[in-house]
Parts: sequence; C-alpha cells; structure tokens
Amino acid sequence: MNLNPRPVSTASKSVVVQSDPLADNLQPRTKTLSAQDGLWRLKNSVLIRNILLGWFFSSPRLVRLGIRLLDRTAHSKSELLNPDRNVLLRGILKPLLYSQFCAGVTKQEIAETRNLLLSVGYAGIILAYGKEFKSSDAHSSNANGEDAELKHWKDSNLETLDMIGSEDFLAVKFTGAGQKVTKAMMNNESPPADFRQAMDDICQKANSRGCSVWVDAEYQEIQSSIDEWAIGFMSRHNHERALVYNTIQAYLKSSRVTVQHHLERASKGGWHLGIKLVRGAYIGSDPRELIYDTKRETDTSYNSIARDLLSSSALAFKLPQGSFPRLNLFLAGHNPESISTAWELAGKLEQAGILKTAPGFGQLHGMGDHISCALLQRAQTLAKKQENTDVRVSVPKIYKYSVWGTVQECMMYLGRRARENSDGTDRIKDGISVYSNELRRRLLRR
Repeated sequence: MNLNPRPVSTASKSVVVQSDPLADNLQPRTKTLSAQDGLWRLKNSVLIRNILLGWFFSSPRLVRLGIRLLDRTAHSKSELLNPDRNVLLRGILKPLLYSQFCAGVTKQEIAETRNLLLSVGYAGIILAYGKEFKSSDAHSSNANGEDAELKHWKDSNLETLDMIGSEDFLAVKFTGAGQKVTKAMMNNESPPADFRQAMDDICQKANSRGCSVWVDAEYQEIQSSIDEWAIGFMSRHNHERALVYNTIQAYLKSSRVTVQHHLERASKGGWHLGIKLVRGAYIGSDPRELIYDTKRETDTSYNSIARDLLSSSALAFKLPQGSFPRLNLFLAGHNPESISTAWELAGKLEQAGILKTAPGFGQLHGMGDHISCALLQRAQTLAKKQENTDVRVSVPKIYKYSVWGTVQECMMYLGRRARENSDGTDRIKDGISVYSNELRRRLLRR
C-alpha cells in the first residue's frame, strides 16, 4: 500500500514562494543575536570543551577519522570496539564526546543534565532515546527479534517519559522500533498494528504527563512514510492540543510542498498541527539532488517557511482563505540570523494582535550554546520588562535537544552530529572565537 499521495519534487529549481503582503509588511529589521550575551550561564569546563571540540571539527582530516571510528563502533560486535564493554574506549569517548551531546546513561545522570538546563533558564528538555537504525539493517531482519526490538523501543520511550516533566518533549525515531518497522516504511506500507498500538500508548502517557511528542526526521528513503505515519498519529491525538509534532527539513527542495500537505490535512481534519522546523541533519546520506544547492537557498527556504507559518498565511501555502489550521510551531536551528528574524517577527505580529501561536526555540545539546544563551538573555530581558508594565506579552520558551542511552547506542547519533559540525566550518570558527573571548574575559577578571 503506497502511503505517499503527495508529490516529492526532485527538480533542481527551487519552489516559487507566493508572498503574503501582510507578512512582508511586518518583516522585521533583523537585530542580530549578540554572541556574548548570556554566556555567564556556561561553566568553565563547558567553554573549554566547546573550544577543544571546535578545533577538532575544524580539521577535515580529524573529522573523517572520528566519523570512521564512530561508524565502526555503532554496531560493532567486537568487545574491543564496543565502548559499553571496552572500559578504555568508553573512558575516551564518554567525557570528550558523549557528555558534550548526550544527557546521560543512567536516570541520575539524565536528571542532573535536565536540572542544570532548568537552573540556567531553559524551559525544559527535548529528550530522545539514542538508538538508531540504518536502512541496511532492515535487510537483515530476524523474525525472532522483531517483537523484542519493538518492545525495547516502546519501553525505552515510556521510560524516557518518566525522566522528563510537564511541558518537556519526548523525541522519537521510528527506525528505533526495529527492522520490521523500518522495512514497512521502506515499502511505503501502513504502520504495523503492534507499532501503532505502541505509539498510541506512548502518546497517551505523554498526554497524561503534560508532555508533547516529536517525530524526528530521518533519511529520505523512508521520510515520506514517516510523514504519513506522523500525520496519522496527529489526526488521532491532536484534537485537544498539539500533542504530536512532525519535523520539516528546510534544506529539502520539497519542504514547502510538505508543509502545505500537512496544513491541508490538518485543516480538513480539524486537528491541531504541530511542526518542528529544522534545516536538516542528513546531508551526508540524503540524495544530493533533493537538497538545495546552496546555503543561501536553504536559508531562504527556512526563513520563508518560518515567516509564513508565524503569519498564518493561507495565501503563501495556497490554502483557501480562512482555512489555516490551528498550529503549534517550534523553530530549531543554529543560524543566528534566521532565529533572530523569527523572534523579531513573532514580536511584531503579537504587537499587531495577529500572532496565533508563540513559537518555541531550541538548539542541540552541545551545539550552538552561544545562540541558546543569547536567546535566554532575550527571554529574561522580555520577562523583566513585562513585570514593569500592564501589557502582557508572550515570552518564548527555549529548549535543548538531547539523547540518552549507552555510549554505543548513541554512536550513530554522535556520528551525525560530527558530520553536521564538519559541514559548518564558518559557524564552528565563530563559536571558537566567542567561547575563547569569554574564557579570556574570565581569566583576566581574576
């Protein structure tokens, strides 16, 4: 059964964006995030590790070496290459890499990470179980292990919900449910009944705890199935609020069409749509022809989608007037100009009385700390201003996305983070400069 009724564009040209005059008039003059704002929230050890990893990721040779190591350890059966069994390897990987990007192995470690984030001003955490599958894993399925894989995935996500609080997010990867589920997505089939029941159980528990569920994007070979399955779960669980969110990757040439498809389905179904907008994290594995040719095109795609969703622009997405559905929007990213532009636009729309949804903002744990700290500083300043006036304004909430699991279980995730960092050399150099200046300022102050 083919579950992909919408066309996915593979053309090399970009999708033409129909502009909404209202959104254009309210488009702000971007106030760039001040890189040094709010860095007092970071410990010296975090600054130093950010600098060291920044230098590492600035070296293509070292990055290639590191990625090969991470790929080999991700599913290694060898005790020597399994960091969960090799104490020496774990002693290297965990403090230098795992602890930078992951929340922890044990409940205590995860609680400490979450409490630290809350203590410096974050609204909460987006937490995911770190185990991932490659598409090749689906071709070597073992019928005896399929139910065990799904049960482990379900139990791990239910356990994750026990580690987070109200208004936090649970992030799920469908491939983590095992080979049977991955094969169903590769074949554009309906969700297996036991997987649908597992996901329903996860959603019901999340709802009872006041949390929301993110469906993470994955590689393009299965993304159309992920989209359709996610829409199915939203149609089942999003009638009272946006309990389930799906992820849109703006670096894909089909991203605007994908958003339009989601909006149409939510509008017809009468349910809340939850969207997490990201640039994309699979540039190393997704077919290159599906991705915009330049960073500038990706920036334009991300910025225009964010603008039109914030503006609830039916015109921009070719929807009938008045049919724009109820929407919850989360803007994730590490581009300070894009994040700042969206923040300013949301403020102007609220001042005009036409902002229908206050966006959330977030970055990955261990990445973009200078951006996150600047956003936290803005939110703190806005909250203080609100205390001294009768005017009520929405203070955007800032989050960090992290994963948990054993060191080996998180290796594929860490490999993707390494690839993503290697593609952002300019961003990394900016980060090194910011963290070095802050560390120098602290040392000279003593």
